[in-house]
Amino acid sequence: MIANLEIEINSNRGPERNLVAAILQRAWADLDNADRFIQADSYKWITSPDQGKPWTFFWACETLDLDPIALRKFVFEYSFVQRHQKLSPYRYKRKEL
Repeated sequence: MIANLEIEINSNRGPERNLVAAILQRAWADLDNADRFIQADSYKWITSPDQGKPWTFFWACETLDLDPIALRKFVFEYSFVQRHQKLSPYRYKRKEL
């Protein structure tokens, strides 16, 4: 489970589907990685327009019966909110006169 997104990994689904689920989970986690190169690589993979080619974001979603457009939107909206919530206590601090 990653935050509010649950991609079930269990032995009943088969090792291939579990691998694909783990790849999606890792890509999302890498969006918040401190290393900018890892972030960029994850962003590039998730936003890639390639469809149907093995090991692309779209292919991974289709393998797991997920809607790639809806999942992509959710991942970026959630990541954006999380990043701004981390900053919010300082961002909205009242300035003293």
